[in-house]
Amino acid sequence: MIETISRNYETAAIFVAAYWHEAGNFFARVVDIAMETGVTRWDLASLALIASSLWSVICRVNHLKAGKTKGIVFIQHLLLALGMFGGLILPMPYAKFSMACGVSFFLILGAGRWRYGAPADVTRPAPLDEDHSADQPRSK
Repeated sequence: MIETISRNYETAAIFVAAYWHEAGNFFARVVDIAMETGVTRWDLASLALIASSLWSVICRVNHLKAGKTKGIVFIQHLLLALGMFGGLILPMPYAKFSMACGVSFFLILGAGRWRYGAPADVTRPAPLDEDHSADQPRSK
């Protein structure tokens, strides 16, 4: 039994090492191809940050609640995501403009809600119940 578990961990370790090695080779090849086409490492870093920001916006939209969240908030996030998406697919001068438009529209559409301070639906945290109190582990 112990030998089987040991072999399974050894196999898993070899698989993980091979995966990371291949992932490293993949990213190295992406960098090589980018360098051959004239894309700089700064451009690649920018694209990675834009993609992660876009993913973050998508995750935020996924957590917005239909019926409870105001429609303008959905529109804000949609325009922000479109600006980020444009930043990924457009050539660099237009990509910057696309992202600037997305962020600007996000802020302009939210200005009315934030004019006199934080909106009421933003400042009230949900009450903690027994399952989510700080001194108890979360139940699954």
